[in-house]
Amino acid sequence: APPLNGLMACAHSHLLGGTVCTPQCNLPRDFTRVPAHMYICQSTGTWFAWDSRPVVSQELPWPDCTGW
Repeated sequence: APPLNGLMACAHSHLLGGTVCTPQCNLPRDFTRVPAHMYICQSTGTWFAWDSRPVVSQELPWPDCTGW
């Protein structure tokens, strides 16, 4: 499911072996915590977060967007 007050942009990637998704917030909302650059669902149905920034949480699922 997409983040609360947001959406998921997804595309299939043969290179990464599954569906790659990036969460986005509806304007003017923002994430409740910094999301990973992308979330990948492998063909087995297993999700994992990918991001090279060390301060980003690898926690699943992706964060929701603020409700203000």
